[in-house]
Amino acid sequence: MEFALNGKRCVVNPSEAAKLTLNEYIRFKTSFKGTKLSCAQGGCGACTVAVSYQTESGEVKTKTVPSCLMALPSVAGTSITTVEGLKK
Repeated sequence: MEFALNGKRCVVNPSEAAKLTLNEYIRFKTSFKGTKLSCAQGGCGACTVAVSYQTESGEVKTKTVPSCLMALPSVAGTSITTVEGLKK
């Protein structure tokens, strides 16, 4: 599966991706540590990231999501921005 993280292409083996949340991938498989894990229920906001995706009409939409609740395979084909990506 593929997605972009802070503008860099990420390719993850689907069997590995199936075992991870987006938060686990960001925290343990990359150098980005600004996305935290606190409540693990999506309520505190410490793990919030922006997910951008293209609609069928070609429009790009962005929404914020709690990365602790997002299965990694669910972000295939999207662009993820963490707090570190905001400073660019």
